[in-house]
Amino acid sequence: MGIYGMVTGKAGKSGFGSASTAEDVTQSIDANHLTAIVTGGTSGIGLEAARVLGMRGAHVIIAARNTKAANESKEMILKMNPNARIDYIQLDLSSIKSVRSFVHQFLALNLPLNILINNAGVMFCPFQLTEDGIESQFATNHIGHVMFIRWDQFTYGLTYTILCGYLTLPLKHNLLSNPTTTPAKFH
Repeated sequence: MGIYGMVTGKAGKSGFGSASTAEDVTQSIDANHLTAIVTGGTSGIGLEAARVLGMRGAHVIIAARNTKAANESKEMILKMNPNARIDYIQLDLSSIKSVRSFVHQFLALNLPLNILINNAGVMFCPFQLTEDGIESQFATNHIGHVMFIRWDQFTYGLTYTILCGYLTLPLKHNLLSNPTTTPAKFH
């Protein structure tokens, strides 16, 4: 596309360019049979993704830490599209306990997972350790996402261990039945 195309919004080979919106890109998509989880679906790109997926018929689960913001986002989407199927399940990616809880709650809905948009993240937060003993920004932006996208393996009791920056798997531990198991060790 080149710089000129990016600046002017000129469409590339796909038919879309930098001026294309999420509505433009999904215009021909019927998502009525799909279930989507959007982390960080309470603002910015996550909120827009949740809104447009809901508009296209997907059952959208907003996964967010802030209940008030999630409910406000849900209400805003429903005001724009009363037929949207929008739900909220609390998820704090900095907390292993919260990730486990989210997985259990989602699995209890007995829905397929067709689309996962990992949008949540934090930046420039002061140094702080999570309840699991992991630096909060690293836990939210990395460990939480790894656990979240590998939830099928966590449900079967596998633990991931990060040693010196390498991801090793699987170490046999039953993560879900043992609340003291920490899936990340740093040396």
